[in-house]
Amino acid sequence: KKNLPEPTGQLARHTGEMRSLIDARQELTGQSGNSRGMADVGEPAFHTWLQEHGGPNSSYTKGDKGDKGEAGSPGPIGLQGLKGDKGDCGEPGPKGDPGVKGDHGEKGERGQAGEKGAQGLDGAPGIQGLPGMKGDPGVQGGDGIRGEQGLAGLPGRKGEKGQKGDCNPVEAIAFSAGLQKKRSFPLPGSPVRFEKIFLNENEAYHAETGIFTANTGGIYFFNYHLSVSSRSLRAALFHNGQRILQVSSARALPQGVTQVSGSTLVQLSEDDEIWLQVLNVSQNGLMADETTDSIFSGFLLYPE
Repeated sequence: KKNLPEPTGQLARHTGEMRSLIDARQELTGQSGNSRGMADVGEPAFHTWLQEHGGPNSSYTKGDKGDKGEAGSPGPIGLQGLKGDKGDCGEPGPKGDPGVKGDHGEKGERGQAGEKGAQGLDGAPGIQGLPGMKGDPGVQGGDGIRGEQGLAGLPGRKGEKGQKGDCNPVEAIAFSAGLQKKRSFPLPGSPVRFEKIFLNENEAYHAETGIFTANTGGIYFFNYHLSVSSRSLRAALFHNGQRILQVSSARALPQGVTQVSGSTLVQLSEDDEIWLQVLNVSQNGLMADETTDSIFSGFLLYPE
């Protein structure tokens, strides 16, 4: 048990009085022969005993005010009071911030159509749009007007040689054709078309193209007799696209006609081709009219 220092002054006096009270209560308890604690004696009897024995309370004087004790635990919450009277209306507060935009309302019923307004001014042309999708083919139109005949095409490629046929007597192959007036001064680069037919045995010469095609192999004779007017002439005899004989003439006199002729023998195989062709534009005086002719001829001399 820890030893505490002895009290002094006023504290010592009060301590002495308390000890006297405790001793008096114990003495009272002992005289009555009761072993119960002093709490069982009762406060009135204790105070009476103190007065008879001249206890401390008989000459007790009020001491100094003690220190303020700690706040006690809060009591239970009381019942809610009655509702007070309605207060006066306060002054309007400041304007609040704009609220969040609300959702779109439901679509209203369609209104009645208004009266037709006056036609407005024409607007500026808009930007050209993208090309649309390709439409369905239209109905085929009627035949158009027939155009002019085009230039003759180049000779086709030589076909493959066919199988040798049975040996038969060789038929005569010969032709002779003249240049028509409308075909005068033909364009260079393609066969000259001699369309005025004098002779065409076995149809070996083709007037629509100006090309002779050998029906059988053998030795052939070709000759030409050409009229030249206004300018000179440069032409050639072609065999399967290759020049084999050149034709040249001097410049004709104004209002005059010059004649140029030539001939040759050529060994041909079946389906070989022969034709006459002008070589350039500046030297193209080949012509024909009512007073003069240009003729291309040929025939099979003997077969292979």
